[in-house]
Amino acid sequence: MPVEVFINGVKYTAENPEPSFTLNEFIRYQTPYPGTKRSCAEGGCGACAVGLTFTNGDGKTVTRSINSCLRPVAACNGMHVTTIEGIGGANKGYNPIQKALAEHNGSQCGFCSPGMVMAMWGLLQSNPKPSALEIEKNFDGNICRCTGYRPIMAAFKTFAGDAEEVEADRKEKCKIRDDILDVEEAPQKFVRDPSKKADTVGPLIGPTFLAPVIHPQAYTASNGAVWVDAVNIASLRSLLTKYAANRTYLVAGRTAYGVRKYYPHQPTQVYINIRSIPELNVITKSGGGVTVGAALPIVDVIDVLNTAKTPIPQSFAMVVAHLERIAHVLVRNVGSLGGNLMLAHNHQTNPGNSFPSDACTVLFGVGASVNLEDSNGHSYPNVSIESFLATNMAGKFIVSINIPYPAANERFRSYKTALRHVNSHAIVNAACRAIVDPSSHKITQQPTLVFGGVRGAATRMTATETAMVGVNVTDT
Repeated sequence: MPVEVFINGVKYTAENPEPSFTLNEFIRYQTPYPGTKRSCAEGGCGACAVGLTFTNGDGKTVTRSINSCLRPVAACNGMHVTTIEGIGGANKGYNPIQKALAEHNGSQCGFCSPGMVMAMWGLLQSNPKPSALEIEKNFDGNICRCTGYRPIMAAFKTFAGDAEEVEADRKEKCKIRDDILDVEEAPQKFVRDPSKKADTVGPLIGPTFLAPVIHPQAYTASNGAVWVDAVNIASLRSLLTKYAANRTYLVAGRTAYGVRKYYPHQPTQVYINIRSIPELNVITKSGGGVTVGAALPIVDVIDVLNTAKTPIPQSFAMVVAHLERIAHVLVRNVGSLGGNLMLAHNHQTNPGNSFPSDACTVLFGVGASVNLEDSNGHSYPNVSIESFLATNMAGKFIVSINIPYPAANERFRSYKTALRHVNSHAIVNAACRAIVDPSSHKITQQPTLVFGGVRGAATRMTATETAMVGVNVTDT
């Protein structure tokens, strides 16, 4: 069965592609667009970034930058892909983003440049006037070995809505006199004036595409692997029953492909694509908290938590800050919260080689729970993260995750130690929640202390929790 994908507005077809055949390989070897690079092949460098236009869980069409090296071309059926050639070039004129990068000397060897440009282009699709800080945070998944990032950020920050304020603040903090040129400003004939805003003429916001039309796929690839799209919960149950004897793998964003190879696993026989199942993309807000679908991308979960209440609850702000340290933007744009939890569940037996899920630890600590279903239609609501980790998930799947609002006088903190601040697995992580009397500053009931990276799975330190009851949190 052919998989149809539109690349820079042109329809291309892949006949029964193997589930391991990535969008990056398809673009580079079966289309005339070699600008999309291939480097680490595990979503770690950003050189392969492209724009993907797809229908989100709420039915809206969105465009986001993704790692093409992680995305199976089978999961792009009916979608639109934009590469570096699709936004500008020598023949049809350069995109303002491309111009800005060149004029700010933001490219040396040039290998990372297409990915950098496409990451910036993707940000502008959803946020045409980002702040300078939002732009900086958008590149936590793009690596450059040449320039040291400063000229790249200088180029892209010209698109910031607060570009003039940022430049004025920089001069004030550095006590720069207007009559003395900064090193970046001299000589002018070689370096663009950093106070000059980016050229806004050109396709900053890319071509207008028709909403993707997804035709459910079901085929057997040449290597014997089965790819099948589930369109709703009922079809997912049916497929899990049909393939109960096979090793199945539920695909939402498939960003786990970059790290799964480092953990013991057997070859997958059946891939079930659950990305478009409406019930797995729910967003529900209630008096007790929020519920998000298991297939909802992490970036959307972050948005839900940020906007659930005004002002944002302290625990939600802490969860958001921790979720923003999971992988990087290109992964979080499509990678699901449920998928991250399943990685933690499936790779927890070996303390020295378990998946150190930040999502699992922080959700465990904040008191979140999951709603499960099985292939027979049985529901298992409000399963604690601790119980979930001990549950046999054969024939079962996560439907949604419940994240509660904090209780009165609740304090919550989470922590992560890693080799880098972003785009790096935790060495250890922790989440701590306690009810503290505002007058005595004492912990009034058993708190929750969760540590990851200490044992095979995120674990509560119950003996310590018991000992902390009555402790004054201001004591040193």
